[in-house]
Amino acid sequence: MAAQRKARLAGQLEPDRVARLEAIGFVWDAQEVLWLESFRALETFKERFGHLLVPTDWPENPRLAAWVTAQRNARMKGHLNADHAERLSALGMIWDPKEAVAEEMMEQLRAFRRRHGHCEVPLDSPEQPRLGMWLQFQRQAKRDGQLDPERTRKLGEIGVIWR
Repeated sequence: MAAQRKARLAGQLEPDRVARLEAIGFVWDAQEVLWLESFRALETFKERFGHLLVPTDWPENPRLAAWVTAQRNARMKGHLNADHAERLSALGMIWDPKEAVAEEMMEQLRAFRRRHGHCEVPLDSPEQPRLGMWLQFQRQAKRDGQLDPERTRKLGEIGVIWR
């Protein structure tokens, strides 16, 4: 099969042979077929769960999370096919999952402030245990000079007191 692909690329495959191979469903670009299979699996995941944050230990398709990570890395390095990037973006791809988690936590913080009138989330908050820990981590990162200025601004707008 690889020989057929190589011969076609070199222009050494007769047109009638190309036609016969295509008639039986021969795949000229095996990588594209594999990409489409993974993309379809991601579409199915989104239909089922409503998001594209595939857990790395998802038992139904353990390779899907690795494929998603590979797509993110390829895009970051400028190696992702433009059509693939466009299709993934249209599906709702989260290109920076850490930032997506931060946005979700900030939304939880906004909701906490609406309910309680402040942003002093206790570490042992029974209603949102992750939020208290996340906020403590943000404060520590700011003290260490490692918190992104844009996130610092957003958290300040929500009402976080940095003391």
